[in-house]
Amino acid sequence: MDIELVLETFNLLWESNKLNIFIMLEKEKELCICEIIKKLNIKQNMVSHHVSILKRAWILKSRKDWTKVFYSIDEDMYNKIKSNINLLFKN
Repeated sequence: MDIELVLETFNLLWESNKLNIFIMLEKEKELCICEIIKKLNIKQNMVSHHVSILKRAWILKSRKDWTKVFYSIDEDMYNKIKSNINLLFKN
């Protein structure tokens, strides 16, 4: 079990905006910054800041399409996090 990964994930998602972005991307699969801004109703610089932190932590990945960058959850990292969390709470 990678306890550091679990702790880092909990620390990252503890802040409500990061958690909301993560939840939105889990449901929507892929969004650009402008769509996240509309859904969260917070300023662009804050959304960009939170997305940047999640991307640096390898939780999110990006894809550029012309002038827009689309963000999604990195499925490999997501599965690794879920697996470690399941091990942590296994009875």
